[in-house]
Amino acid sequence: MATLKTLTDINDNVIYPVTRGVAVYLADGTTTVEAGLALKANISSLATVATSGSFADLLNKPTTLAGYGITDAYTKAEVDAKTTSAMHYKGTVATVADLPASATIGDVYNVTATGDNYAWDGTAWDKLSGVVDLTAYRTSADQDTIDNGIKNRLTTAETKLSGIETGAEANVQSDWNITDTTSDAYIKNKPTIPSAAILYGTTGQNTDGAMTQKATTDALASCIYASSEVIIEPIA
Repeated sequence: MATLKTLTDINDNVIYPVTRGVAVYLADGTTTVEAGLALKANISSLATVATSGSFADLLNKPTTLAGYGITDAYTKAEVDAKTTSAMHYKGTVATVADLPASATIGDVYNVTATGDNYAWDGTAWDKLSGVVDLTAYRTSADQDTIDNGIKNRLTTAETKLSGIETGAEANVQSDWNITDTTSDAYIKNKPTIPSAAILYGTTGQNTDGAMTQKATTDALASCIYASSEVIIEPIA
């Protein structure tokens, strides 16, 4: 850049070459810019901010968002309107009947008689929360006792099951007529049962190969049959 002038001391010794756009402080505390302005205008007639550059020295600063050109933020009135309905804890009262007849929306009181909290909704007191009696409910200790009991019963059942032969079946219905000795329904050690003795009167006769025992009524009365089935039919 072209040199505008050269600064010299009182003896005309070159101190510093001044170039365009460079502010050099002089011995009296002013700058070459201020010195140049002094030649053209009276600095004292300028506003303070013109020479200080400080925002604090700016006159007629805006005091609203709109004044700063901000259009996407809430105003104070809008914020106040939104916070009016927020909860505000006001204190405690003894009973519900002691709550104020009216209040500001969002005012909250605790009722010491029940432990419930009430908020004013603009027309009435709204119950927000309260104390719940949990004494009738199962505690963790109760549940532990139940769990341990279940574990003990399961252990007992497991022990019993471990002693049962693999493949064993429960409640197998026995069948007298099964002859297969490998069948679960086969009955071992069945007794041999003789044919039934049918006692007839003096005119009786054999039927189906059964043994016929002729006897009188008096003779029947004196007979004792320990094991065989006795069928008595009337005398013809």
